[in-house]
Amino acid sequence: MYRRERGKLESTEFSFSRFRTPYLANYQGWAMFVDCDFLYLSDIKELIDLVNDQYPIMCVQHDYAPKETTKMDGAMQTVYPRKNWFSMVLYNCGHPKNWVLTPEVVNSESNAFLHRF
Repeated sequence: MYRRERGKLESTEFSFSRFRTPYLANYQGWAMFVDCDFLYLSDIKELIDLVNDQYPIMCVQHDYAPKETTKMDGAMQTVYPRKNWFSMVLYNCGHPKNWVLTPEVVNSESNAFLHRF
């Protein structure tokens, strides 16, 4: 299902698999994608208690401009709008706005489309 070629600016060959979360949840309920380098310092239930069905996704919206020029495994660091917003995201998988995230879209749309979704 995931046939996307790794781009020059992607840290891993599965960087965009995070956008498949609603599809993998059969577009039902809430699901969370989290990068592997997160450290939880309190009960995750506090986060889950914040879910609000009016939103298609919930994430931390912040302006982040990395100071480093390289990242994991020496990959080139890039700056783009909404950087790291999808490092941890709660998806309201049944929300109609998430229905656009089909395997075909995730395999073919641009980095900008997916990260500005």
